[in-house]
Amino acid sequence: MELYCLKPSDAYWADLLQAMPHDFYHLPDYLALEAKRLNATPEGLLIRRGDCYFFLPYLIRSCAPMLPDYVSDAAPKDIVSPYGYASGLLSGAATQCETFLVEALEQAIVFWRERQFCTAYLRLHPLLHPELADLDETELMGLERRQVGRSVAIDLSLDEEVLQAQLSQLSQDKAQQARQDGCTVRWMDTTLELPAFIALYRSTMRRLDVAVEQTFDPEYFYGLAQVLDGQFHLCLVERGGVAIAASLVTETCGIVQCHLSGAEAAMMNDAPSALMMLEILDWARRRENVWLHLGMGLEGSASDALYRFNCQFSSLSLPVYGLRLVINEQQYEQLIHERSKRIRLDPLEIRQADTFPAYRAANCSI
Repeated sequence: MELYCLKPSDAYWADLLQAMPHDFYHLPDYLALEAKRLNATPEGLLIRRGDCYFFLPYLIRSCAPMLPDYVSDAAPKDIVSPYGYASGLLSGAATQCETFLVEALEQAIVFWRERQFCTAYLRLHPLLHPELADLDETELMGLERRQVGRSVAIDLSLDEEVLQAQLSQLSQDKAQQARQDGCTVRWMDTTLELPAFIALYRSTMRRLDVAVEQTFDPEYFYGLAQVLDGQFHLCLVERGGVAIAASLVTETCGIVQCHLSGAEAAMMNDAPSALMMLEILDWARRRENVWLHLGMGLEGSASDALYRFNCQFSSLSLPVYGLRLVINEQQYEQLIHERSKRIRLDPLEIRQADTFPAYRAANCSI
């Protein structure tokens, strides 16, 4: 078993992706962009044996801010996936070998433990490599698989008649309403209309009580457009020449993602957004893509209005999993203890928090 630790600047990273189905979340420049946003270090771990390859991109975060007595370089670190669905990638031969994935992950854990990594949280891609979601937790000490929600997707290989049957009458009625109200759709592959998209997106997130100012600033979106290059597309719904709904759409290896979207507040009962979604569906099919991934919304559950909206366009709802891994139990307990002192909460309550790792829950100022 060979192990290689790659940086985004390593040409071999891009070469690997050419040989394996992937999404834009796996691009080296995307990892670098996310690392800058999160003050983290981007890394790609390649483990191979013969023709069997396992490749995992992730971000490394220092736990030094939680351990004031530690020198930064000596503090424990943890691993997290970049925003979205990065997941791990497997070569064709690796998917045919029953033991390779578990053996590769065992090798990765040994490597991470030697580097003083405390935990790893990896979000899986609902459309790529179900082998990761099917991992037997008993085979890897400290591993927990947790479903984080459901995500809506459309299989574009289905016949037109079958695809149309999946669309709710409500979504089609809303789209027709938008057309009658003078809405038109326009595509842009440049950043010219990016300010309009950013305004709609940030307004939508504020309306949904999501602290977008703490996650994506305007500079980030321009960086994202640069990273995606030919995979970057903006779908705009306009009325009277003014954008009232927009979606940042990506296209990678036959997978079209509605990555980020926004619309004016409850305008016309979501009619412009419905028109936009049907246009993206037609566009994705015309370009002979295989999947249109609409995403989870905010929570990926029936209580989530964005998830319910996505369900109007497809009956296919896929589980989204996260892998939680405690690499160093002693370090994990120490970090929980430090956090409990900061927020004056019993360590047992912290351990029972739904957030993982527990010491990074939102109400801790770190």
